[in-house]
Amino acid sequence: MARPERHDADYFPFYAKNGKTLFILQSHYGLSGIGFFTNLMRLLTVTPDHHLSIADEADRLYFFSQIGCTEEEGVAMLELMSKTGKIDKKLFDVGIIFSNDLLESLHDAYRNRTNNAITAEEIHKAYGFLTQETPKKASVTHKGKERKLKDTKLNYSDEFLEFWEYYPRKVNKKGAYKAWCTLMKKEVDREVFDRAVTNYVESVRGKDETYIMHPSTFLGPNERWRDYE
Repeated sequence: MARPERHDADYFPFYAKNGKTLFILQSHYGLSGIGFFTNLMRLLTVTPDHHLSIADEADRLYFFSQIGCTEEEGVAMLELMSKTGKIDKKLFDVGIIFSNDLLESLHDAYRNRTNNAITAEEIHKAYGFLTQETPKKASVTHKGKERKLKDTKLNYSDEFLEFWEYYPRKVNKKGAYKAWCTLMKKEVDREVFDRAVTNYVESVRGKDETYIMHPSTFLGPNERWRDYE
């Protein structure tokens, strides 16, 4: 029986020498800055496809409780990390946390696997970058103020809404719908697809949301749903 694909990792390299980002975090926040950096990299390492969303308020509250800091301080540190390039600024501006440096450091973890790690380009495409699409807009709270970014309404199809209600993680609805529309244009076998959705939902039942794929990842360019046919 073939070994099942994995899209997370058990470790990430932590180098003894301070990099620019870690040095600045430590200078500004002391040991709290080091702890935030370490906990964030650990969380991204074990998250499927190594990126996560804090666009939704519930996800944002859950994220900062996992990291172990207040939202105000955490957003400030994330903004600092986006300025140094440790996390992707474009994605962070729409509420997605992704570190290409971390992804590249995980190459060895994927070396002997049957599947490759997701690429930065695939993540960007999943959220509407590198295309003519408009990326998902979000708002991030900082120091009691809310940075509001433009949003647009979509007319979701009934079939997608049925999928959305059934899928156990509600993150980036518009991004998921765009991925859905792209997928459905390929005229996939709906019986096979529906079975894959059911298989995946059953496989993650009772799991912490952190370990459940974003719906846009499940439906997106890598067609992760095919792992569960």
